Amino acid sequence: MPRFNTEVDIDVSEFIDSCTDRETESLIQYLKDDGKIPMTLEDSIPEINLDADWKEALMKLLPRKCLLTVEEENLILKISGRLV
Repeated sequence: MPRFNTEVDIDVSEFIDSCTDRETESLIQYLKDDGKIPMTLEDSIPEINLDADWKEALMKLLPRKCLLTVEEENLILKISGRLV
C-alpha cells in the first residue's frame, strides 16, 4: 500500500479549540512534563523578594479558598486591591 506524507498548516488556537476536554488535559500535562509551563501554581510565582514565611502563607491560602469565610475573602480582596 502506498504511503503519503501531507502537511497541514493550522493555527495553534484552531488546534486547541478543536480538542476535546480530555485532549486538552493531555496537552496541558505534556506541556508541564516538557517544562513549557510550571507544574504547580507555586512554580509560576516569580521569584521576587518575598520572605519565606510570607510566600508560604500565600501558598497555603491558594488551595484553601473554599475554607475562607466571606468576611476573610473580602478582607483579602480589599487588601490586595490597595496593592494594585
